[in-house]
Amino acid sequence: MQERNYGIDFLRIISMFMIVILHILGNGGILASVQIGSSNYHLAWILEIASYCAVNCYALISGYVGIYSVHKYSNIFYLWLQVIFYTLSITLLFNILSPSSVTISSWLNALFPISRKQYWYFTAYFCMFFFIPYFTVLLNNLSKKELTTLCLTILIMLCVLPTFAQDDIFQTSYGYSFLWLSSLYILGGYIRKYTSSFTRIRHKIIMVYPLCIFITWFMQYMIDTSPSDITAIFKSGNPLLSYTSPTIFLSAFSLFLFFSNMNIRPFMKKLIKFIAPLSFSVYLIHTQPFFWNKMTNLFVPYASFSPLKLGVSIFSTALFIYISCSSIDFIRNLIFRLLHIRSATQKIDTYITRRLNQ
Repeated sequence: MQERNYGIDFLRIISMFMIVILHILGNGGILASVQIGSSNYHLAWILEIASYCAVNCYALISGYVGIYSVHKYSNIFYLWLQVIFYTLSITLLFNILSPSSVTISSWLNALFPISRKQYWYFTAYFCMFFFIPYFTVLLNNLSKKELTTLCLTILIMLCVLPTFAQDDIFQTSYGYSFLWLSSLYILGGYIRKYTSSFTRIRHKIIMVYPLCIFITWFMQYMIDTSPSDITAIFKSGNPLLSYTSPTIFLSAFSLFLFFSNMNIRPFMKKLIKFIAPLSFSVYLIHTQPFFWNKMTNLFVPYASFSPLKLGVSIFSTALFIYISCSSIDFIRNLIFRLLHIRSATQKIDTYITRRLNQ
């Protein structure tokens, strides 16, 4: 049995915290409200860019963990029940507190979160899940040379070329897609399979992270402050600011290698083991459409704070959201345990195994 990598679990927690920061800055209205060139502008954009790689980290973790794990269909069904629990309960809550805000469409969204794309990441992951057994076969049977070539091809075709072309050439939706998550799954599996090849650079690779942040921030600043005839060269804003951007991928890659080789002290392991499984709920709760709409432009006043107060406010708000959502999911987990949801979903695996062996 493979020993649990607590560094990866710690990265799962950090990544979700960074995703919350992204949403506070973007959907919360801070980025659109800070004055270009001001101290708050630089602080907000550096935090935005530093956090942008979090989704890529999350997807890399799936491949890293999944390559040597037993593929259980009960896992996706359990995850789907978790999603349904929040979509229905939050819709019910708003139906009680604000009946006029809940429509028939709201209930349909809650009942069919995948087909109605309530959570883009879960929809993409749900599709990818059914291809994972084939990705595993691919990762375990290709030679190192073949896998290396495949990974480089993925990065060139889906990462480098679209960035230079400033166009979504191969329809990855700039990372918001099953195709990009699947690519990151394969890359994460490759890193796990050839961990020893990356060990000697694990301490140096972390320096790539601030370098990528600087390059992406500098590009953003140049676009925001240059004359319109120069910025017209860029078709749709900063080409480096997308999940498929080379700088965003490399920042995720460097963080991933750093955390995967991190030595976690024993007293931290228990805390990480407790918090990490709750992290996905943070995403499910705070991006649920009703809460998401409430959060839109909610933090615009932060833009007028002093840089120190702005930074403290962003981090404290993100921490509050994270702790609140995790606490709610702790209760949800207790309810699922009382109802024996996990053991019930595991019967799916028993049924599928029996059918396959007939």
